[in-house]
Amino acid sequence: MSTKNACSDLEDLFNPESLALIGASTKPNKWGYIILSNIITCGYKGKLYPINPNHNRILGLHTYPNIDSAPDEIDVAMVATPISTVPEVIKECGEKGVRFAIVISAGFSEAGEEGERAELEMMQTARKAGVRIVGPNTMGVFGAKASMSALMPMVLPSRGGISFISQSGNIGTQLLGLGEKMGIGFSKFVSSGNEADIRCEEYLEYFGNDPETKAVLIYMEGLDDGKKFLDVAKDVTKKKPVVVFKAGKTASGSRAAKSHSGSLAGSREIYNAAFKQSGITEVSTSTEMLYIANAFVHLPLPRGDRTGIISWGGGWGVVATDACEAAGLKIPNLPEDVVRELSTYLPPYWSKNNPVDLVGTLNMNSHRKCLEALVKCESIDGVICLGIIFDSHASTTNPTVGQTGTGVDTPIITKTMERLERQATSKVVNKVMERLKRKMVSKIIRLTNEYNKPIIAVTVSYDDALNTKLLKEGIVAYNTPEKGANTMHKLFEYKRYLSNQEQDFGK
Repeated sequence: MSTKNACSDLEDLFNPESLALIGASTKPNKWGYIILSNIITCGYKGKLYPINPNHNRILGLHTYPNIDSAPDEIDVAMVATPISTVPEVIKECGEKGVRFAIVISAGFSEAGEEGERAELEMMQTARKAGVRIVGPNTMGVFGAKASMSALMPMVLPSRGGISFISQSGNIGTQLLGLGEKMGIGFSKFVSSGNEADIRCEEYLEYFGNDPETKAVLIYMEGLDDGKKFLDVAKDVTKKKPVVVFKAGKTASGSRAAKSHSGSLAGSREIYNAAFKQSGITEVSTSTEMLYIANAFVHLPLPRGDRTGIISWGGGWGVVATDACEAAGLKIPNLPEDVVRELSTYLPPYWSKNNPVDLVGTLNMNSHRKCLEALVKCESIDGVICLGIIFDSHASTTNPTVGQTGTGVDTPIITKTMERLERQATSKVVNKVMERLKRKMVSKIIRLTNEYNKPIIAVTVSYDDALNTKLLKEGIVAYNTPEKGANTMHKLFEYKRYLSNQEQDFGK
């Protein structure tokens, strides 16, 4: 039996040296096959032991008839067997010295009274055996350090600083996949399922002390011990941001949550007030979860709510101003010395105030100088810049083309030469624009680090590929000013909470 402490640190759950899949299958339409395939595809770094008494090899790996026959100690066992077999499987895990069992099997408390009795029997066995349970009714666990994607769906999350707890496996794994497309990375993920043993607050406490976790993300349907969770959250939010999307706030949503994961939901007002008091950043949509958590990972917190806006065109500046004020941010007037400096870079008819209207100037050097002038301004705490990072392809639409110079004026030849010139011009312009864009990207990163202020980019392109590319390079970029304003406000709210905590501590 393992000499490791069977009931403490969750590190071995997310970074196990050895992993067994009980219920491994040769049938591609079975979870025991799909999960094993996902683990292999992700490149799991530890020792992997498929368990199946009827086959010698599955997916090229030697298979063992039971967990006791595996030659080494097992840190984590995934259980993908029928519900009736789970208690005996857990007992065998305990005899082997397994620390954690991830129970994929469903039909427990989420399924009614009979399922509740089965879950109780499983937990009685687990406690006697000294095995910690993830789930049941879970879709698995991801750990970036171990390259472990022990998940039911085929998801290979990008690596980053977010650790994610989801009481819905479906939503959780789909958001992992969406995060990959958006350029948002994760350190750890757990589909907590019914939380018969390890509950949301225990994962949260672990992530709060985990140096690889920069921000915690939670999809929540309900809590069995709300006070315990909030006590833990209040401690964790002093160290790092916690972003929560709470579903099941309505009466119908509460009933749905109970039938889905066995969670106890509650009223919207109670949760909202409790989250605010605990320093939790609450969001209202599933995609907002991702982009707010990612902003916490990549951006410094603003010292205050005074926001500067710089815009390539005046209309977007007006929209961004409305969005910022609607979100609760201030748009202060600029000091005279800053206006004078900006006037040396811009035409005389620029707005001469905040927002800074670049009046469509194409001089990217002026863009960079104006941005720096705004960021270094003492009366500005954070900047939203709109349209000053171009999508190079969008900038080359219908370029001006001169005469073909062929001396032959036939429609076919003329159109052919015009097309060739457009293609050549586009390549040259694209290279120039890409170089200018790289300079702006480098400038934003340098200014963010030098002045320790958040800079949020809003691109002129609605091509998600551009925003994803910028996110991968460390720049928080959106395609609407409303998202930018919302993010800046969430950053400020969290900073204000931390400041209030420091003042209370100093009294």
